[in-house]
Amino acid sequence: MKNLNNLHVTPFANEEILQLIKLYKFKGKDFHYGDKMHSDIDGIMRLTVENECVEFMKFFKINLTDNRKNLIIKKDAQPKNKDEQLIYNFKQVISRFLADPLRFELLTNDVNSMMKLLYNKIENVTFNSKVVNLQVNLLTEKKRVSTRNDLEELLKTYDSLHKSGKYESLFLIINFYIDLIHMNIFSHGNELGSLILMYALILQDGFALFKYVSLFGLLNTHIDEFKNAILQADYNYEEGFSKTAPLYRLLITMMIEGYEKVETKLHQYDMRNIVTKGDDIENTIYRLPEVFTKDDIRALHPLTSESTINRTLTRLRDNNIIRPNGVGRSATWIRLVDREKFNPDVRQMNLFETIDDDN
Repeated sequence: MKNLNNLHVTPFANEEILQLIKLYKFKGKDFHYGDKMHSDIDGIMRLTVENECVEFMKFFKINLTDNRKNLIIKKDAQPKNKDEQLIYNFKQVISRFLADPLRFELLTNDVNSMMKLLYNKIENVTFNSKVVNLQVNLLTEKKRVSTRNDLEELLKTYDSLHKSGKYESLFLIINFYIDLIHMNIFSHGNELGSLILMYALILQDGFALFKYVSLFGLLNTHIDEFKNAILQADYNYEEGFSKTAPLYRLLITMMIEGYEKVETKLHQYDMRNIVTKGDDIENTIYRLPEVFTKDDIRALHPLTSESTINRTLTRLRDNNIIRPNGVGRSATWIRLVDREKFNPDVRQMNLFETIDDDN
């Protein structure tokens, strides 16, 4: 726990202060984003979690077929191997944090429970142990102790510093993250667990951008910078002079980029609401192949209710624009109107289109 105990020797650069001002201006708009998109927030967060899972796979180089990826991420299908189980577990953990970040308490038992859920049916995650020197009278004895004690001390120190209000919160979180990595608390998954705890602490500190954009997506965009910043933070860590400034600056930069994406999504959301959802679906149908399914529409309009889709299909059927072909789950629809009769200059507007969306 060398970083949190040496925060007083870490200077702030003017560049960091200017970027923080920009970031906190965005944070001040979190209520505005939530107010604007509150009616669809459950669907938006569901899609954000799905995209987070896809970016998580890229970050840790997990390869699945598109079919299995969609079944695990979108349909919560039962995993068939450890990679699929990890993605499934990751989705459960991230979903809980995103739905109610304040419910998670920064206590040893809660962190331990998170790690066990993360590696459920994969690894039996336990606390590591280490040998320490104990002074007994005039003698020094070696004793093996659990790293659980180290985690408790780290969590208490972070909580105390955070409550003191003496340090900028993201600065504290970055130093906490580096300490946690180096302490090697658990028998498995320390890298991933540390990243997820960093994610949780950012959410708890009131930054709402991860309701709309993926943390792992931002990390993947800056993967080389991130790895280099970790290496710089490792240098001189044991001497208590870890260089965390590059990682701190990178986190601020990524979060600003994330908020800029939120601004873009909000604009798309506003524009989409100008056009009725029924008209938007009709525009989609003109762009789909001549024979299409309801699932094709759902994939492009994930925030649109089933009843709205059904009403639109019924209206277009009654107007002889489409007709049904078959019944049941395998049913398709056939478009009766040629593409050429549709105005190609009318642009379809979709928000958070699929789980493969880079944004």
